[in-house]
Amino acid sequence: MSNSQLEDTLDSRSTRSLNIAARVNAVCPHKDRCLLQNLGPESGIQYAHVVPRALAQDDELMNKLEWYWGMARRTIDLDTCYNMFPCGAQFHISHDALRWGLLPSDDIVAQYHDSLTRVHSEFYAERTNFPNIPDGNFSYRFLPLRDMELVPIIRLRMPTPGNSLGPSDTVTHYFPFDTMPILTSHIHPKFAIFELGRQIAAFPMDVKIKLINTTPILCSILDIFRAWSESPPAGFLADTAFNPHPDDDDDEDEDCSDAGTIPQRELAPLKKSPQPGKTGVRTLRVLRDRVGLRDRTLRVKEWVDKTQLALKTHPSPPSSLQLSDSPLQSRNTDITATSPCLANDYPAGLGSNVPVDLPDAEVLFEIGQKRLLDGEDPASKKQKTLVDEGVPANCKIVDTPKNK
Repeated sequence: MSNSQLEDTLDSRSTRSLNIAARVNAVCPHKDRCLLQNLGPESGIQYAHVVPRALAQDDELMNKLEWYWGMARRTIDLDTCYNMFPCGAQFHISHDALRWGLLPSDDIVAQYHDSLTRVHSEFYAERTNFPNIPDGNFSYRFLPLRDMELVPIIRLRMPTPGNSLGPSDTVTHYFPFDTMPILTSHIHPKFAIFELGRQIAAFPMDVKIKLINTTPILCSILDIFRAWSESPPAGFLADTAFNPHPDDDDDEDEDCSDAGTIPQRELAPLKKSPQPGKTGVRTLRVLRDRVGLRDRTLRVKEWVDKTQLALKTHPSPPSSLQLSDSPLQSRNTDITATSPCLANDYPAGLGSNVPVDLPDAEVLFEIGQKRLLDGEDPASKKQKTLVDEGVPANCKIVDTPKNK
């Protein structure tokens, strides 16, 4: 990457960060201060996603959320300001590591849970029953999930412009953080509920039980998460209210995020698995010109391909074949065969020194490749039968002296 390209990339990332900060600060009740610590941007504020941005690549999951949340397909935006919040770097990292989450107020959780349909002990979501909760400010509880016992939260009481901070300006909260105040945030609760459920669902059963024993409402959070994670009904993609343009499913998404910085749904293009191609003589010739065919396997392959090409060019049976360019030997080698099935399968003679009936070229390739890779000189062992190499028992390789 050139310096100019690097500068352009850095500029684009900086522009995107500024756009995100401006959008979040415009709706966040505490502006650019950390949600947990109340510290300002000079302390190293970052903008964290509630539901991870990487999940936008999971088309199946995004389809589920869009369906159960009453949205049109490919309209969910994980870069929306209502899925992001300012946070100190330390707690941004620990949030992404599933160490803590945000628990909405009981009445908000109840609205989403009451919208589910219960069948025996299971809960199911209906697209038409999704609660319509407008954007605004919501109350959240800080909920430690794991590995937070040794992590204090130092929270600023009230910022004092122009004055340096003193001990009385901060308060330190310790695990289990019962002294943490209720947090007010613009984060939409549907994102917080889904992410909290996703975090808890990833834990072992003993951790889940411990969390539910201390915070029983997490049972409702898990019910909601599981209902939203169910597969939509069969044929849901044919619903034009959900999927207005079914013929455009393979097209790239348009840039419709509220920042105008990325597509709302970043979908990886569908690609067929690459099929292994056959390396022909022409390809090997190009490789030889570029790398000199220093690789033994390539030299063997080139020789076998030449043999196969000769078979096609000269279908008539030869009387002899000169193998002087074979990579399988350092001196002339006789290869004789008495098998009737092999008698008519060889190219026109390239010399008269060595009477030869060749076995199949693919077998030769496998033998030569194996011996070269093992570092064995094919001419070093006399009267070696090829039965163990997959060649008929009546086919053998015999060394002869070099021609003078």
